[in-house]
Amino acid sequence: MAQVVHPQQAVDIRPAAEVQHTHIQMPNLPVVDRQRIDTVNRRTHPAIRRAEHINQKLNAIITPMYEFARETAGRMKINAPFCGVPFLLKDAHHAITGFPMSAGSKLLKSFVPDYDAEIVTRFKDAGLVRLGKTNTPELKLAYVTEPEAFGPARNPWNPDYSCGGSSGGSAAAVA
Repeated sequence: MAQVVHPQQAVDIRPAAEVQHTHIQMPNLPVVDRQRIDTVNRRTHPAIRRAEHINQKLNAIITPMYEFARETAGRMKINAPFCGVPFLLKDAHHAITGFPMSAGSKLLKSFVPDYDAEIVTRFKDAGLVRLGKTNTPELKLAYVTEPEAFGPARNPWNPDYSCGGSSGGSAAAVA
């Protein structure tokens, strides 16, 4: 008979300060080299080239921020936990100063916030390189990402199919 483990027994619930952390390398995620800033650029430039290439077919990224990414990659905090890891923001609620935030809506297409959302500030502080903003359903209300304002995000495995809703642009970009 299999032994039943109570959920609290299976998880280390000690305060974070008491836990000994080890370095874990995520699959397909480059190990962070905290010694050299050129490592950040070696991640950023290929990620931008790949995004430009796939976006032609998938319409996953509606606000490319490639020049911004190149500029900010050179000013990263080398000791940030995700220093130089390429990242895409969702257009629905990730406000960033100077870039449109439409939530997939024609009505909001020209809205450009003059502030960073708290989560965007935290992404920045974590060292993530923001490459662009992804396609979303209009006002996050549909089950598919096919807003009139930007057109549909395409499924990378079969462009004749939808890639789903809410985070359809994000899903297409990472697939």
